[in-house]
Amino acid sequence: MRAKISLRELLHEIFIKLSNYEGQILKGDWVRAPKGFVLSKKDGPLKHSLLLKVYKISRKGINKYKLFLEDPVTKRRYRVFNYMMDGEYRGEKIPQWSKRLS
Repeated sequence: MRAKISLRELLHEIFIKLSNYEGQILKGDWVRAPKGFVLSKKDGPLKHSLLLKVYKISRKGINKYKLFLEDPVTKRRYRVFNYMMDGEYRGEKIPQWSKRLS
């Protein structure tokens, strides 16, 4: 027999917990990559935080999303998975992202 799951629990499952916001990230939202996060292997860790715009989201599995981000200043594009934004990845502490609040 299947356990009952409330609609609230189902909706909460796709949320991304950011340092200043808990909610769903949508196309057109702005997120702040923290200082020290590695967006590209070529550039290494960020020397300062970077404001990026989400231009596409792709679902990769259960609670796994790939976010496609663009830097509006340099027009460079990056890809990051939602589970790498939460402050811990593979047991290792990493800088936590935040969302720009309107």
